[in-house]
Amino acid sequence: MNREEKIELLNAKLSELKQFKSNLSQDNIANFEKLKSDILLLLDDNERIRFNQIDFYSETPVWETDDLPF
Repeated sequence: MNREEKIELLNAKLSELKQFKSNLSQDNIANFEKLKSDILLLLDDNERIRFNQIDFYSETPVWETDDLPF
């Protein structure tokens, strides 16, 4: 794969990644993780390190309405 093809493919993958910004849920988290893995395969070592430092989401507990944490 030449440089231009790699750039084009990365742009497409990053565009897909941006779509998860508004609709990431427990149902599609596996698809999100797969996309991240696909992107990592296209990056060199330094780019992988930087990409892996990004916190895309954090899981938070779901609180029951009558069992408040305070």
